Amino acid sequence: RQAYAYLLVDNPETLTDDARKRLKALLDHTDLGSGYQIALHDLQIRGSGNILGEAQSGQASLVGFEMYTQLVEQAIRELKNEPFVEDFDPEVIVGLPAYLPERYAPDTEIRLVLYRRLSAAQTEEEVSEIAAEMVDRFGPIPLEALNLLDLMEVKIRLRHANVRRLEGSDAAMTLTFGSEGPSDYEKVLAFVAGSSKRRNRLTPEGKLIVGKAEYSAEGRPLEGVKTCLARLV
Repeated sequence: RQAYAYLLVDNPETLTDDARKRLKALLDHTDLGSGYQIALHDLQIRGSGNILGEAQSGQASLVGFEMYTQLVEQAIRELKNEPFVEDFDPEVIVGLPAYLPERYAPDTEIRLVLYRRLSAAQTEEEVSEIAAEMVDRFGPIPLEALNLLDLMEVKIRLRHANVRRLEGSDAAMTLTFGSEGPSDYEKVLAFVAGSSKRRNRLTPEGKLIVGKAEYSAEGRPLEGVKTCLARLV
């Protein structure tokens, strides 16, 4: 394939290093739908450039494309005086089956694409749109997939509350905040003060213990967790 590609060039020995990299990217990605991967390779080769000018600075290759886009998004939000939610992945330990069953979406590649889209969703509206698409393509959503959708929405709310870890047990739920603490201290304190029989409490380490009565729900347990988290942000 490489020899054939070189035949397309009058003087293959005159190819620059960047040209060879671009040619290799074209040869490595020939499947239908590979345009994004080719564009990403080209971006890595030439650099992302100055977002406000024409220079090709190549900063994306230094910090990684995903980190670079996050930094750009943060800078834009700061210029607009909009709040920026740090893009971290909260750890959730609840002991529920949360996945896309093979019997529901048999194609492995389609399931992987859905997983990537769900993990990249920034709002609950995006998760709802993916859920509606799943119903349209595959029919009614089984419990395991519903748990996955709920889990993605829980993680979005955890990021807004600056909760790095959620661990559920038979009696309570423990929320571990980031080093900066809760995103809204007043709401957290009101949440603790408003609970009866000290169901909710803050530990000396800054963790929030939530009594099960505050978030229990029939059928889809994470629905109750989402409702509970809405009171913290």
